[in-house]
Amino acid sequence: MPKPKDYYKILGVSSKSTTKQIKSAYRKLAKRYHPDLNQGDKRAEAKFKDIAEAYDILGNIDKRKKYDQIRTASRFGFDFGGTSKKTYRRKRRTSTTPTGTVDNEFDLSNFDFSKLGEMFNIGDIFSNIFDKGQGVRQEKYPPKKGDDIYQELEIPFEMSIKGGKITVAVPREEPCPQCRGTGAQPGTKTQKCSVCKGRGTISDNKGTFAVSRPCPRCEGRGYIIGIPCTNCKGQGQILKKRKIKLKIPAGTHDGSKIRLNGQGELGSAGGATGDLIFTIRIGKHRFFRREGWDIYCTIPINIVQALLGSKIRVRTLGGNKVVVTIPSGSSGGTKLKLKGLGVEKKDGTRGDQYILLEIKVPDDLTSKQKELIEEFAKEGEIKY
Repeated sequence: MPKPKDYYKILGVSSKSTTKQIKSAYRKLAKRYHPDLNQGDKRAEAKFKDIAEAYDILGNIDKRKKYDQIRTASRFGFDFGGTSKKTYRRKRRTSTTPTGTVDNEFDLSNFDFSKLGEMFNIGDIFSNIFDKGQGVRQEKYPPKKGDDIYQELEIPFEMSIKGGKITVAVPREEPCPQCRGTGAQPGTKTQKCSVCKGRGTISDNKGTFAVSRPCPRCEGRGYIIGIPCTNCKGQGQILKKRKIKLKIPAGTHDGSKIRLNGQGELGSAGGATGDLIFTIRIGKHRFFRREGWDIYCTIPINIVQALLGSKIRVRTLGGNKVVVTIPSGSSGGTKLKLKGLGVEKKDGTRGDQYILLEIKVPDDLTSKQKELIEEFAKEGEIKY
């Protein structure tokens, strides 16, 4: 009988390795065989997939425990890692692994392990196996949390500084109010699904194993709709926009995330609702620019102000204007600092405001102005 994959061997660790050791081994191998570093190398790509699959099982305590149960069972009837079938039958009924004591009461003689990867995700099949071969799972799927909703939200520049509240319209699938989520037209009857017997799932038997999947006839409902709801067309859900008031904290940065628990997609089978996650984008300001806790602004000055120095009035975040001295001989790009006039931090301190000087050169000089500039240029000419 074909052997199942030896995930310990793939990662180059022993069955007694700790979770930390397994994680370390996975990182080294994943980095070595990553497709981005081995473009065009099919062997490296296949190796990387095996490594990822092995870590998905061994890196998870529950999955690893089930894998160890299968790997060390005494009645499997296959040779794993060089141990013969006869040797397995002579071993004790229990064995100890890093994930606990294993009770080896399996009979997998009719199960073809070579087709695990083709038929099912290895994690899914483990979650659908009874520990002691007690037969087919009959219950419906367990509660599942709804998906998270991700949305980008642009806020005004001033709101990112001072904070505030904003109303956002968010689309979400919600139960149809007409049929209350059943998908059937109100007042009509539904029938128990004859395929799944009302369970909503069917099981594919593989020896003493059974893997559940949604019933294809009733689509997991457990019942057949006679007349579909005219509002949701039998789907049981409609897309609806909800208005949500969102509080923006003062000093919010571009790229910040705000999570609203329980405001995402609805869960299934009684599962919890997902979350709503906003990624904040800050709109542009016509005068200010922000970098972290600091504020930048560009001030145009003429060539005379740059040469001789000057005093100018500059606007700050608070709306007030402060007098700033421009040193004589300033050049374009000179940066002046206004300490403590930036964005306020959580501890009460503030960033700084920086002024970038931009020298504006006139393009409509009079004849007299040109003569004076030419004379100035001759006197200030640099000789090499």
